[in-house]
Order: sequence, then structure tokens, then C-alpha cells
Amino acid sequence: MTSLQALYGSQYSEIAARGKDGNKGRYNGNVFLSAFLILALLNVMMIWLIFVPGADESLADNVHTIFGVLSGKTVGQVLAIPLFALIYVIVSKTVGSEENFQKHVAAFNQLPAAIKTQANKRLLIPFFILLGLLFALSMTSL
Repeated sequence: MTSLQALYGSQYSEIAARGKDGNKGRYNGNVFLSAFLILALLNVMMIWLIFVPGADESLADNVHTIFGVLSGKTVGQVLAIPLFALIYVIVSKTVGSEENFQKHVAAFNQLPAAIKTQANKRLLIPFFILLGLLFALSMTSL
């Protein structure tokens, strides 16, 4: 089972098991994959900020120049919402297209039940590793 089969197949199965249209699992899978990619991007950015001398001051100066005296929360929202939307559109047009979704769901449905039950673990472990790494990198940069 590939990670994409686990992602889209488990989403389809969970929604279909509740008696709803399983094709809505494509949206859920694309959102999860977009969030995963943003976490990976944030980890790369944190590694860059930690290991490249002067990168943090340069980034802070650029953000201050562009956004002025806006709060960090507002700047985060202004940057994160369009970034998430862009990544979501890219994911939904490429990996998460309707054709690919159907292909991954069909492959997932042919797997034995014992393997299907491991789908969420296969997805959540890397997600929480990235989340923990981001937290650890954030704490080391203080």
C-alpha cells in the first residue's frame, strides 16, 4: 500500500461507511496532503533559519519592510491562507485529481482488511514526526 492509496482509500472508506458520498474523501485527502506539505515546507524553513547565519535577521527585516507593524498573527494569516490555497490547488490538479483519486481508491479497496486497518497509522506517523520536528526546531531556535 502506498501512502497515497492509504490517504485517499481510508478517507473514501470512512466517509462511505457513514453512508455518505465517499468521493468527498478526495477533498479531505487533498486538505491533509496540503497540510502535510506545508509542515514539510515549514521544517525546511526552520532548518534554513537555524543553520544559515543571519537568515533570521534578514527574514525579520523583509517581513517588517513588507508588512510594517502588523502583528505576527496577522502576518501569519496573510501568508498562510494564500499559501495553503495555492498548495491545495496544485495538489488537487496533480496528485489529488479525480482520476488519481479513483485509481488510488480502487487499489486500496483490493487490499486485505488487515492492511487497510493500518492506513491511518501509515499517514499519521509521518505527520506527527514532522509536527514534532517543527516543534523541536522551533524550540532550538529560541
